[in-house]
Amino acid sequence: MVAASDMPDLYTLRALRALNEADAIVLTERVEDSALEPARRDATRIRIADADAAALRVLELAKDGARVVFMQDGAGSPSATAWLQRACKEIAITCRDVPKAG
Repeated sequence: MVAASDMPDLYTLRALRALNEADAIVLTERVEDSALEPARRDATRIRIADADAAALRVLELAKDGARVVFMQDGAGSPSATAWLQRACKEIAITCRDVPKAG
């Protein structure tokens, strides 16, 4: 999970690595297109308005073996993030929370 930033040139190296390795990027509605600038060009981009529905889609893609980045705007949804972390842990899928710099 990567916290979206309106200044993608300030992403941490860890965030950049996640964006470059992703097969799919699931975004919530309020994530600006500029936040995707450093992402892998051939990664599938999926925009879903509801954070809970987006987290469920992330889990489905990860179960299928995809490397997935879940991007939310700065505020994000703590409940969706916590649910996704628990769900991944239960089925032994690696899940990392990558905060934005600053």
